[in-house]
Amino acid sequence: MASDPTHHSRRVRRLRQVMFVSALALLALILLWSSFGSGAWFGARVTSGPAQAEMIDAVMRGKNQQGKPYVLRAQVLRQRLETTSIYDMQAPDIELGTRRAKDRIQAQAQSGVYDQQTGNIVLSGEVELRQTGDRIIRAPEVDFNMQSGDFIVQGPLQMRSPARLISADLLTSTGNNKTHEFTNGVITLFAKGQK
Repeated sequence: MASDPTHHSRRVRRLRQVMFVSALALLALILLWSSFGSGAWFGARVTSGPAQAEMIDAVMRGKNQQGKPYVLRAQVLRQRLETTSIYDMQAPDIELGTRRAKDRIQAQAQSGVYDQQTGNIVLSGEVELRQTGDRIIRAPEVDFNMQSGDFIVQGPLQMRSPARLISADLLTSTGNNKTHEFTNGVITLFAKGQK
């Protein structure tokens, strides 16, 4: 039984079309991946739509100016169309410093904006910062600089530690966590065993 030449040529045409579409998709993926910046992003799945590119379960690792390691995670990271260095984040999670460091900072929020060029992150929506020494800061917005480790907390905020509760409108903290400056703050001290 001889094969039909028209059937064979249709199959070859379909195969060529599939190969062409696959090559275009691969090229688009390479271009999108390179547009996400310095290559510090790991463990992400890149997708694109008609309006923007996004990364799912994005993880970025690096070191800041003081040599402290940091990890930035986001469930969804979307690059803004008007710039190549600003990203919108859903459910961002930040760690600055090692697990054994005395000045370790962890932060979680509902959303955030990351400027890769400056290293600034604005976290918003039920932000929680955890610092060494069992300090927990809760606020609606935090402006965090990954390079210096400095942060500004927009209140109303609460900073809780085992010994005290501080409520304030604004908190400014330096990267070495040795200086906290409060604006319009009230301090409640706890007796031993009271919280």
